Amino acid sequence: RVGAHWVNSGTRGFLREFHNMAKRHGKPLILVFGEGGKGGGGKHTYDATAIKSLLPALNRSIDQAYDIKIRKDPPSLTRGASTGAVLSWMESLRPVIDAQDALRPVHAVIVHQDTDKEDPRLEGHTQLLKNLESMRAKKGRPKRAGTWKVFAVTPVRMTEAWWLLFPEAVKTLAPGAWRDLKFAQKPVESHQDPAGYLTSLTDRHTNGKRKYSKSDSPTIARKLAERIIVGQEPAKPDNPASASWNQFVDDARSM
Repeated sequence: RVGAHWVNSGTRGFLREFHNMAKRHGKPLILVFGEGGKGGGGKHTYDATAIKSLLPALNRSIDQAYDIKIRKDPPSLTRGASTGAVLSWMESLRPVIDAQDALRPVHAVIVHQDTDKEDPRLEGHTQLLKNLESMRAKKGRPKRAGTWKVFAVTPVRMTEAWWLLFPEAVKTLAPGAWRDLKFAQKPVESHQDPAGYLTSLTDRHTNGKRKYSKSDSPTIARKLAERIIVGQEPAKPDNPASASWNQFVDDARSM
C-alpha cells in the first residue's frame, strides 16, 4: 500500500507538472480588455466579444498562431478620465497581464475604449496607445518591461458606428424583419448616438416587433466576420468609410 501510495502520488505530481507545462507552452494569447467589468456590470463585454470575432477575419493567421482571451477586469476607462484614474488603471492592468504571461505567453494586449464623440484625428487612439506603451515599458513582476504588443481599439463614438459601415451584414441578423432597412446616407461617425440610431431605425421599421439591442452587437460582428472571410464584404469600405475602423483593420493585420 505504501508503494502504491508513492506511485500514485508520483503520478499525480507528474500529471500536475505536465499540465502546467502544457499551459505554459500552449499557443500564445491575445488578451482583450473591454469597458465594463466589475464597476460596469459587464454591460460592455459585448464589444470585447465583437473584437474577438473580427480579428481572425481580418488576419487569417491569428486563428492558427494565437488564442484570443477576453478579460473583464480591470475594465478600461472612459475617455477623459483623470490622470490619477489612468495611473491607477494601468497599475491594476499590468499585474493581470504578468500573471497570465507567467502561465502562458502573451503575444498582444488589446484595450477597447469608445471615444464617445467625434474624433477625426484619432486623438483618443493616440492617447490610449501612449498609456499602454507606458504601462508596458515599466518593470513588472518579472522585473522587466513587457515584451507583448499593445493595441488600442477606439471606435469613434461607439462600436455601433462601425456596424453602419456594413448595412447588409446588419440586415442578416433579422433577414425577414430588417430586409428592407434603409440606412441614412451620411458619415457613420457623424451620428451622435449610433446605437440609438440603429434601435430607432429598426423599431420604426418593424413597428416595435424587432428592434436592435446592444446584445445584438456580438452576433453582428460574427456575421460580418463570416461575410469578410468569403468576400461578401470589403475589409475597408470606401463609402461610407471610418478612420477608426481602418485603424483597427491595420492593427489586426499587424498582429
